[in-house]
Amino acid sequence: MITNCYAGLPSKCPRTLWNFAFAGADIDPAILPLHHNYTVDMTEQADQWVQAWKSDLIRAPTKSSLAAFFIGINDTGDVNGWTNITDWSAFWKAEMNSYFRVVDQVYDTGLRHFLFLNVPDRPTSGSNPQIATFNSLLAQHVAAFKASNKDVSAILFDTNKLFADILDNAAAYGFTNTTGYCQCSAPGYFWYTIILSHAFLHFFSNLAAAALVGASKWSETKTVLAFGDSYTSSAGTMGFPGYSLSLGIYVCQYARLTTDNSFFGDRLNLNVTGAQVQSGDIISNGTSSGGANWIQMITGCYQGRPSECPRTLWDFAFGGATIDPDIVALEAEWIIPLTDQGGQWVQARNDNLLEAPGDNSLAAFFIGINDMLGATPWKNVTEWDTFWNGALDSYFEVVASTADFDRAPGLVGNPNVANHAAQVRTFNSLLEKRIEEFKASKRDVSIASFDINKLMAKVLDSPSQFGFANTTGFCGCSDPEYFWRDPYHPTEKFHRLIADGVLSELEKMM
Repeated sequence: MITNCYAGLPSKCPRTLWNFAFAGADIDPAILPLHHNYTVDMTEQADQWVQAWKSDLIRAPTKSSLAAFFIGINDTGDVNGWTNITDWSAFWKAEMNSYFRVVDQVYDTGLRHFLFLNVPDRPTSGSNPQIATFNSLLAQHVAAFKASNKDVSAILFDTNKLFADILDNAAAYGFTNTTGYCQCSAPGYFWYTIILSHAFLHFFSNLAAAALVGASKWSETKTVLAFGDSYTSSAGTMGFPGYSLSLGIYVCQYARLTTDNSFFGDRLNLNVTGAQVQSGDIISNGTSSGGANWIQMITGCYQGRPSECPRTLWDFAFGGATIDPDIVALEAEWIIPLTDQGGQWVQARNDNLLEAPGDNSLAAFFIGINDMLGATPWKNVTEWDTFWNGALDSYFEVVASTADFDRAPGLVGNPNVANHAAQVRTFNSLLEKRIEEFKASKRDVSIASFDINKLMAKVLDSPSQFGFANTTGFCGCSDPEYFWRDPYHPTEKFHRLIADGVLSELEKMM
């Protein structure tokens, strides 16, 4: 199903499928004997592939091929009930060693993209305690394989969890019978015999395919859409001109800051235009850092036409933005909040002004700083979890943790600084939960999250390790020893650390 190769010559399918699997196969007959002498076990399946590859009978180009492994059902089933083994962990480790000798064989033929599926427990035949051990060791071996081979992308699909989800909530998935079986095409049956029904396999293949679709590597990403505030925004020649943003929410001698302008207009002129897309240029150093910012660093898009950068960058971020102005008000009527930034992208896409193909594009969100600054002086909020969940409702209607700025020069000594730190922790905790919920409900997405709060704390706790000499004052200059450029915005040097951390997470996206 995931290859759409149902009949005919494998090489004529939408995706060529060379299927070496054999019904009844175990991993290694030297450990577990086969039921029939004609069964091709996993080790021999690999030998078949290597022989065909060496004989130039079959080719699987490195960059465009996938090796898929789903085995262990017969192994775990065959040993269920055995009483003569005292160390099951050692037994399954021996099995895994054979398993991954096969994986290494395939790797040695040039393949670099791998899909592994773990073993589902089947309660209709009685729960099997060995499956948990097998799956745990498989996860460890997949992780070790990835760690020792930096040039591979590998996905471990949790078939066991999918089984449990469906069998626990059968009606929600359209199944009416999960205890009996039917060798028929009735869509309500989960089981065909002791093997799964076509209805389940169709559903299962959709999720496996979704995992693969969402697993595009960062190296293959061509377009980035950025949403957020002044930490992410880029000045554009046809955007909103630079302005001074009042920060009267905190009374201090630095009551006004000069921030960057935008790339796509302002809230009084929301519509993205053809002229902005076709003729607008990113202005060099037009960011809150005084140099480049993190989103420019990861895309290589520092100036000029966004579509001509190494990675196209369409930057909708706007300095001073909050998530939703109905929850935390904007400081000025022209500031574009996150909710409207999302609307700008939808309008530009619907008008065929911009495109971001789903299989090679990234949407980046870094927002929440101004929400913290705006809300933490408030005394009328008694239930902050409810308050921030309301903000995150708006956030995820559009869809990086935000940083704790209690050590920013503009906040040091402020009476609200303790509450600010507490609200950042609450916001980040709720954001993390929302990201996990989003991932669970959208099987076709891949997500990377970056903990900028942890990075900032690490740098401010040990500034000399990162080359900073001054973390309490600020300087609107190019002195590399300063952490802060103004009371609230860090320098380009810290943005480089953000970019390095974000890139590290993106490169883990398979």
